[in-house]
Amino acid sequence: MQNNVVSAKDDNFCIKSGRDADGMRVNRPSEYIVIRNNTTLEGAALIAFGSEVAGGINHVYVQNMKADGTSRGIRFKSARTRGGLIENILMEDIEIKNTPFAFEFTLDWNPEYSYTSLPDGFDYESVPEHWRTLLQEVPEEKGLTKLRNVTIRNATVSGDSWKAFYVEGFEEMPIENFIFENVMVRTQTAGEILNANSWRTINSQFFYDDNEAPEMINTTNMDSFFTPQ
Repeated sequence: MQNNVVSAKDDNFCIKSGRDADGMRVNRPSEYIVIRNNTTLEGAALIAFGSEVAGGINHVYVQNMKADGTSRGIRFKSARTRGGLIENILMEDIEIKNTPFAFEFTLDWNPEYSYTSLPDGFDYESVPEHWRTLLQEVPEEKGLTKLRNVTIRNATVSGDSWKAFYVEGFEEMPIENFIFENVMVRTQTAGEILNANSWRTINSQFFYDDNEAPEMINTTNMDSFFTPQ
C-alpha cells in the first residue's frame, strides 16, 4: 500500500489477522507487509495493528508516513481473548502532527466491542452459526497478545499534539523491546506507560509543555522518555 492520501472515520491503515477462537483456528498471520509514502488526515490512526490479531502479525515495514490532524499516530490494540503474536515491526520516516495521541498501545482495548456475549432473550442453539462462532470461549492462557520487537526510527511528533504515550500492556505479559531511534517528540503532556519492559531510546528527545516525565507503572529496564527543559 503506497502513495495515498486517506481521510477516514476509523483507522486509516489497519492490519488484522482474525478474531478470538475463530482466528486461532484459521491461524494465518499477516506478514511481510510494506506500507509507505502515505498521508492521513481525519481518522482514528495513521496506522493501527489490531484489534483482531489472533493469527499474529510480523515482519511489517512502514516508511515515509505523515499524519496531520489524525486522532492517533501509531496504534496497537488487542483484547484478553485475541491471542496472537505481534513482532518484528519497523516504522521509519514518520511525521505526526496535530494528533491528540501520538503512541497509543492498548492491549485490553474497548471492552464493549472486544468481548462478546449472547444478549438476553436469545437461545444459543437457535442463533445463526456465525453468532456461535463469535461466542466461542478462548482459554485464559491463550488469550493474551504478545507485543514485542518494534522499532520506530526517524520520527517526529509536533504541532497541537496532546499526549505522547498512552500505553497499557498486560501485567502478565508486558509489552517488550521497543526502540525509539532518532525520534523528536513535542507534546503538551507525556502520558503514561503501564506494563512494559526493555524500551530504549537512541539519539532521541522528548519534550512536554508541562515538563513532566511519563508516568511509569509496572515497568522495568526502561529509558526515561523525558528530556528536561
